[in-house]
Amino acid sequence: MFFLIALHMNFPVELPRAFIRQPKAAVDQPTYLVVYMYPFSQRMAKGGYAIIVVNALKPGGEIDTLYSGGARIHVIEQDPDNSISPLPEVVSMSSGAGFGMIAAGEIELAGVYATDTAGVMKPSFVYPFFVDTSSTSWSPSRLKIEGPTRINASEEIPGVFDVLLLGGDGHIYSNYPFPPELDTTSVMVTVLDDDSSAWVSSIMGTGTSTVVPIIGGMGNVLVYDTESESIRIVAYDVGTEYDLAPDTFTIEVVPMDEPATFVLYPFTGYYGNVGYPKYALGMVMGENGPNINATTQEVKFTGYDFMGTSSFSVSPSDWTSFIGGAVSMVSSDTEPDSCTFIEISLRGTPEIFPVLSAKYYTQAFRDTGEATFLKVLIPSTGVVGDTIPVEFFAVDAWENVDTTYEGFAYLLPNNDSNNTVSIIDSLGDTISFVHLVNGEATVYLVDTEPETLEMLFGDAEHALFFAYLGLRSFEGIKEIAFVNPGDTAVAWDVDAGSPLITGIKYMGTVKAVDDSGMVDVSFNDTAIIHVTGNCILSDTLVPVVDGIGTFTFMDTTEENVWLKVGGAGLNPDSIELNFRSEDAGVFTAVVTDMNECLVNDTVHFLIYTLTSNLALDTTFTGYDSLVIEEGNPNGSVYGINTDLSSIPIVQGLGEGYLSSSEIEAVEISAVDENGMLSPLTMSHIDFKGELVWEILGNHLINIPDTIVFYVRDAYGNLLDHTGDSVYLSITEKGGSEPNSWTLDPSPVPLVNGVGKTELVDTEPETLTVSYYADESRFKYSPWPEELVYMGKGNALTWSLSVPAIITDKGVITFSIPVKRRVKIKVIDAAGRVAQTPVDRVLPPGVYQVKMKSAPPGVYFIRMEAGKFTKTEKVVWIR
Repeated sequence: MFFLIALHMNFPVELPRAFIRQPKAAVDQPTYLVVYMYPFSQRMAKGGYAIIVVNALKPGGEIDTLYSGGARIHVIEQDPDNSISPLPEVVSMSSGAGFGMIAAGEIELAGVYATDTAGVMKPSFVYPFFVDTSSTSWSPSRLKIEGPTRINASEEIPGVFDVLLLGGDGHIYSNYPFPPELDTTSVMVTVLDDDSSAWVSSIMGTGTSTVVPIIGGMGNVLVYDTESESIRIVAYDVGTEYDLAPDTFTIEVVPMDEPATFVLYPFTGYYGNVGYPKYALGMVMGENGPNINATTQEVKFTGYDFMGTSSFSVSPSDWTSFIGGAVSMVSSDTEPDSCTFIEISLRGTPEIFPVLSAKYYTQAFRDTGEATFLKVLIPSTGVVGDTIPVEFFAVDAWENVDTTYEGFAYLLPNNDSNNTVSIIDSLGDTISFVHLVNGEATVYLVDTEPETLEMLFGDAEHALFFAYLGLRSFEGIKEIAFVNPGDTAVAWDVDAGSPLITGIKYMGTVKAVDDSGMVDVSFNDTAIIHVTGNCILSDTLVPVVDGIGTFTFMDTTEENVWLKVGGAGLNPDSIELNFRSEDAGVFTAVVTDMNECLVNDTVHFLIYTLTSNLALDTTFTGYDSLVIEEGNPNGSVYGINTDLSSIPIVQGLGEGYLSSSEIEAVEISAVDENGMLSPLTMSHIDFKGELVWEILGNHLINIPDTIVFYVRDAYGNLLDHTGDSVYLSITEKGGSEPNSWTLDPSPVPLVNGVGKTELVDTEPETLTVSYYADESRFKYSPWPEELVYMGKGNALTWSLSVPAIITDKGVITFSIPVKRRVKIKVIDAAGRVAQTPVDRVLPPGVYQVKMKSAPPGVYFIRMEAGKFTKTEKVVWIR
């Protein structure tokens, strides 16, 4: 049971890019602890209990199932009077997990964390929670569901809901169950009003219904839905001790382009340094990042400093509107604190809610010299087959190496499709994780083929969004180009990367190259480097081995400088370095309101000008142009009332509208007119064609029916599209011979936006026909059609047969040859609908319907079935 809790705490949220694709741990012992609570909605009730789960993790987040030991549970209270106590204070751990409880004695904000009794593993991050009011009733009387009224349609990000046992006074009955244990027999939650796209999940299981374990009068259920719709969940009592009244909760499931979910992403890690601002990015979630439709919502943050002297501050602390769906949170502290708390408040219409109901957030501040960031130096170029050094450092906010730090990081190629890259240590052994000792480590890259690699790196000791060492916003991924050896060197080539922020150390690469720019691997000499301004070099004489040398540089002044390299009889090279402050805009980011749409549909985009801390640079004004990468590069992307080559940027923000005139995948980014800003992200859009079909014919055996496909744009216009095919799937029912049908051609080629095929069946039977195509290029309905094939003279047709005179209750007859929604109305002489005897989807066939009696008079019987309509006049008499 408790192990299930521990597993389920790893919510399937989308993690930052630097936290994915990690190998399984090759380290044979755990290095850090993580703590979770159940209920996991950061809430418990006074007088009640919650379950504490402690896991011992290896680098990469794998539980060490061989570990046994002890963990001490600590509680941080808003009112530090020991009214919240762990039971027991030291939990015994086996198979990498330990379990205990927390008893809450008063209403307050608090946090819990664990330390290793042996003092070997890193302590866990602090898990925040709030102790709520409890009931004074003698027994619980009803169930209640609380949580977000809106969630986004997603199979990865659930809505988290509290299931509460309430007393007669409306507060949580925290004494249930007593003695405190996990009750898995009393409460069920079921999803209603759904077409199988929604499901509920608890630590007991997943499905349309699930048992919700209760402790301290409450439990949690997760709700997922992949379609936009309105659903209900109902909690009801299945136990024997109480007859609890059920509760029903309505949830609006909205698409990702509608605001519903807020997330606070601490990309700089869990820890900050005293006297240095710590940033986190808050955003209303959308399809491509921030939801640019979040224009009527506001957020504010409230900071709590229970362990210091109120030296902690956070902003914005007043209600602040989102700019393009995003907001930058900044916090700081003037003294070291082992934990500070932040409360997230949201308001606006439509409502938005914190992701996973996580209303509280914790972080800590360390002294100067203590590591809070991971610094990784990777050369920009390497020669195929050579060992390329990569240096790792644990540094504080001012780039000082923390020589007391020990931990693990990861380094991964993001695009090594041929698996030609090896990561080795100084002994030549392949490694899974980088072990930092005394705050640093060096590993080596080897690639056996020429290619440009994206190398991902980060702290391997992390839990959900938090890591012991954070990354600056522009780090976590760097490129290195592996090149083949060249001929005799004739010139220098120097590269320093961008953007460049004051106070940050960077690695530059100098290469001895031939006439074609290839590295001369036989060249071994010294490069002489000179730089203007206040830029500081690690060395002006750089050893060049096998044609490549590296150096580091830093500038504490916001300025433009020139870096020049020469010597060894080679032609010199120089580059301009543009150093910007942390508060200046250095990035552009493009976000769209949708990542897939129909051809010629209107896509709204925003361009953000961001600082190195991902805050909007509201001082930036100028013009940006879009960089457009088309799947078929022929200029089919066009602006809608927008000049895509000159987009005004005012107070750091620009916007416009675009579309594409053909089916294709498009990537867009932005650059500024002066070349000062670097694209941080690219926005992806799939422009699709709408694929529709019609089936022509009477479904007679041995006589062809024609199936026609059309490709249309957002306005229903036929697209001149050639090059894709449509595939059909056919199943038979009622025939005597299998595969008695033929399709010609199959698959169906699309030419100038139209595809045709002929379907012939040689015996009477029912065929169920459906089709499919490339979903990345087409939008279509997957619903099949049923075709009833009959002998000549017996074919079903569209028909409506009504007697001229009906006495009291009459009978009408109709037939349909394909599956359709059929609506039959009885309309009186004044044009009013008197009755609707049929309104439902029916399979092919002949039907008779008995009418209700009606007052005497003239009526009209109208049949509607797809495009078929027919009206017959009838006289009703008694």
